Amino acid sequence: MWGLGRLVSLDAAKSVPDGYVVLDGEFGGVCYLVYPARLTKCKEESLRLLAHDLEDAIFDGDTSGAGVHFERLDSLRAKLALRFR
Repeated sequence: MWGLGRLVSLDAAKSVPDGYVVLDGEFGGVCYLVYPARLTKCKEESLRLLAHDLEDAIFDGDTSGAGVHFERLDSLRAKLALRFR
């Protein structure tokens, strides 16, 4: 739960100061939202429903690529650095 990179749940992300929520689509190809987990007021299931609704609005009828995951800030920074070099 406290390792580097991905965290296992919303509660785990909220328990560390640098835990973030990531909502993405198209199997990680589209990033819809990234924000500090501590700001979350809803349940994890509501985040999953939001990701599916966003995916359905953009890719009508196919929400199979929607996802929600939780990461530490350093892991997100490293992924961005690799993607945009």
